[in-house]
This record gives sequence, structure tokens and C-alpha cells, in this order.
Amino acid sequence: GCSVVSTYDLTKIHDYIRHLMRFVKPGGWLLLIGGSNLSGNRLTTSSWLCHTWEDLKRFVPEGEWRARGPYLSHVRIVSTFGRSGLNCLLTFTLRARGSFILRATFHFVKRL
Repeated sequence: GCSVVSTYDLTKIHDYIRHLMRFVKPGGWLLLIGGSNLSGNRLTTSSWLCHTWEDLKRFVPEGEWRARGPYLSHVRIVSTFGRSGLNCLLTFTLRARGSFILRATFHFVKRL
């Protein structure tokens, strides 16, 4: 999980991902796991920022890597079903739900 992405400043998020990608070998993967109710607001129970779907789609900057995601799921679903718990249908369904539900967010970034 990445608490450093609890900011509205996408430049800071991009800089952080670029920094992390320096440590990923060619062909290796970086996995970013977060959480959001897609509201764009902070959670009332903590200082965590819940990014909107549009923000999540812009998380990974251009570079010498290929991004997959964002995917929405739940950690229990992924631990039970593995990669099949991260799919477009589940992501679409969780996007359509109200903003009261917290979803796990996943970005996969492969270094080319």
C-alpha cells in the first residue's frame, strides 16, 4: 500500500512511481495497492484521500514501462481467486456502486 499517494498532486505521485521504477529490473513488475471509495474526498475516519476513477487512471506516468489497471477489487477476493479476482467486469461493477463502499485499487507496472 502507498500512503505517499494520499495527495491530489499527480506530479508527486508520478515522481514517486518513477523513483520506484529505478529499482525494478527490466521485465519486472511494480504493484501499487491502495484503497478508495472513488469520491475524491478524505475518509471521515482518517486522513486518507480517496481518489476518483479519473485520478486513478492517470496515476502511472509515461515512461519505459507498461501499466495495467487500475483494477478495483477487494483484498479478500484477490486472496481467494488470485489474478482472476482482478478483472474488467468486477472493476466495472465496483465503479457503479455508491461512494460509501471502500474498494481496493491495484495498478501493475511492468518495466520494459
